[in-house]
Amino acid sequence: MERPSAFQGLEAAWLHEGIADFEVSRVLSLGDHWMAGRYMPIVQDAVRRHRELPLPLDELSSFENLPQEQVELAYAQSWSVVSFVVERYGLAGLRRLTAETIASGDTATALRTALGVDMEAFQADWREYVLAGGVPDDLASLARRFDADQALAHIAVLSSPAYGGRAAGTDGADRAAAYIADQFAALGLEPLGDPLTVTESSERGYLQWLPISHTHLITTPALVLLDAEGNVLHEFTHRQDFVESAGEGVVEGKLVWVRSGDLAGMRFGGAVVLEWDVRDPVARAAQLADHGAGGLIVATDKEPEDLQAESPTPASESAVGIPVFEITEAAFETLLGRVGVEYPDLASSPPALPLGVQVRQSLVRSPVTTTLTANVLGLLPGSDPGLAGEMLVVGAHYDHIGQLPDGLYFPGANHNASGVGALLEMARVWRAQGYRPARSVLFVAWGAEELDSAGVAYYLDHPAVPLTRTVGIIALDSIGGGRGYRLLFYGIQDHDLPLAQRLEAAAARLDRRAWRRGSTGDGWQALFNSVGIPTLKLIWDKAESDFYLPTDTADRIDLERLASSGEILTLTVSWLASR
Repeated sequence: MERPSAFQGLEAAWLHEGIADFEVSRVLSLGDHWMAGRYMPIVQDAVRRHRELPLPLDELSSFENLPQEQVELAYAQSWSVVSFVVERYGLAGLRRLTAETIASGDTATALRTALGVDMEAFQADWREYVLAGGVPDDLASLARRFDADQALAHIAVLSSPAYGGRAAGTDGADRAAAYIADQFAALGLEPLGDPLTVTESSERGYLQWLPISHTHLITTPALVLLDAEGNVLHEFTHRQDFVESAGEGVVEGKLVWVRSGDLAGMRFGGAVVLEWDVRDPVARAAQLADHGAGGLIVATDKEPEDLQAESPTPASESAVGIPVFEITEAAFETLLGRVGVEYPDLASSPPALPLGVQVRQSLVRSPVTTTLTANVLGLLPGSDPGLAGEMLVVGAHYDHIGQLPDGLYFPGANHNASGVGALLEMARVWRAQGYRPARSVLFVAWGAEELDSAGVAYYLDHPAVPLTRTVGIIALDSIGGGRGYRLLFYGIQDHDLPLAQRLEAAAARLDRRAWRRGSTGDGWQALFNSVGIPTLKLIWDKAESDFYLPTDTADRIDLERLASSGEILTLTVSWLASR
């Protein structure tokens, strides 16, 4: 195939191939970022191992005679040099360089004539650009404007008692959604939720309402061990000795140890079953209920805080009609002591063994009803007519697990008021500094994530913007600290490459630390990933240990870690949205 006439006389293969890859990147969604994900690590590695250009430009008139191991580097370096020229001198500079290279046939001469720089200075500037990951200086400065104290102020509000733990379907969650909507309005984001009235010309609000199934505890769950006459032997303490896992109901019946997974021939007649370390308590409870069990107690080797950190399965998501509790290892030992047996006796027992005592289990919930909760959607339209039709989504769920009947509430400061606070602070920084992204950016606070990501599932069925225009997702979850020592980001190497590479480069430029996990990760972003949209999830290492503890309060947010997460977030999103 002959070259276009405009390229006739362009003998420098590096420039021709670099321009070709650069132009390809301009017609792909996130194309520049895809190219960077593919080529930048190759170029950076080569630059770190060479003082000069890894492959001298004046020797790259052709790639045909290069050793095979250098061909990929030649393409990567060519793309990188062209991208650097555009970044530093603009498209006009690239055009001048191309014209002068055709005219002179000499790269050094073309650089002096077109760009006013000699080869040595150009190489030095390019090396610095590569080692910095290509991060634009102005965006790095913008990211450092992220104010962790400002983000913390939002976290403190959302995790305060006035919001009651923000359980989806409660007044607390509705107040949280209204607060976030007010912040979106103050930040100048365009509402992208439901129409405010039923008329076709109605303005839109920030809230996208969705139906959910809702229930709540009416009384504090109880677990009491009784002797054969019904006298109390021991009362276990909720959330210290046991937690509810699923189901509902009040039952008082004999306690039966079950060692066998096979229930054939067993009928329990309303007895409460005690088993060790059941992998799926909900499924097992359904099996036991079919055989007449009145309740299930699962003994574990967990400490109290380990049990507390697990989110219970709402009754609305489980068809189990019997109460299901999990108890700590210490509570199991207490129970065995009261019964007068030892675990080795149980390990060698018959498949089912009555323990000679009774148990009272109480797990009383309100009837399951259908109610509404909301996603909160605010759009910052892109400034570039050629890119504004593409949209990045930056999201964090705002809901949590609410409160108990005795008034104990779960603040959910880190999980996940921290994610909401960070996206609000990023939007504030952009507005305060006059930054306007080229691509459109949708800021979303998701509702009902704790209900199997119901808010995201609803949005995917009712997108505010066609999903074909959504080019990437950044998910924020518990980014204000964790029991580990590093910020993690989840993304698949090939599928999520442009997002992951830019975040790695952003963290390095800011002298912050972030570690990649080579999977999509658990959470709402997986639903977007499953429909082919690149995703990235940010979460602090081992934050999950404190997800559902009442001690997840705003005063325990680590400001330095929040600042690190926020700066990386701001630079990554600003960069992805800028070109």
